[in-house]
Amino acid sequence: MTRVTFEDYAAKRAVLESHCAAVGRDPSAIARSLMIPVLIGGTPAEIATRHERARQIFPRVPPDEAGWRAAGFLHGTPDRVIADLKRWESLGVGRAMLQMLDMDDTAAMELLAREVVPACR
Repeated sequence: MTRVTFEDYAAKRAVLESHCAAVGRDPSAIARSLMIPVLIGGTPAEIATRHERARQIFPRVPPDEAGWRAAGFLHGTPDRVIADLKRWESLGVGRAMLQMLDMDDTAAMELLAREVVPACR
C-alpha cells in the first residue's frame, strides 16, 4: 500500500478484516506493508533544503510539511519519523519501505540508517 494516512489505513484494515471474517480467513495471516516517501533532516534547515530538492525532482509533491502529512508521507526529524513508523507498526504494518525522492542524497540515507533503522528494529 502507498499514499495512505493513518486514518485511511485503519478504515481499510477494518474492511479487510470484515472480508476475512466473511470467508473464514484469519486476517493476521496477511502480511501488511507500506511504501512511504520520507523527507528527513537533523535540523529545520536540512529539512527545508531537502524539501526544496524534492520539489525540484518531483514538482507535484506537497509544498509543505502539512501537505506531506496529509498525504500520509513521513516528514521531519529522526524522532518524528521514528514516532510515525512506530504508529504504523501499532496499526499492523509489519514492513515499511522508505522511498527516497532524491536518490543522490546519501547524507539523508545515512541519517535514516544511523538513527531511524536501529530504533525501529
